[in-house]
Amino acid sequence: MPPVPNLTSTGNVGKWTKAQFFATLRTGKTPSGHQIDNENMPWKMTAQYSDKELASLYQYFQSIR
Repeated sequence: MPPVPNLTSTGNVGKWTKAQFFATLRTGKTPSGHQIDNENMPWKMTAQYSDKELASLYQYFQSIR
């Protein structure tokens, strides 16, 4: 398994904008251009989430310190 990214507001993912977060979970490609392996992070599943569901995840991750 690859290292788990820091999803808190202080980690790299926490610095993404809401639009970048949505795009990453819908395309599997991070803002830096890295293609996420669907085996390790099921982005093909999160691609089906509604805007409301993704917004809830984004808000939760932003609240974690």
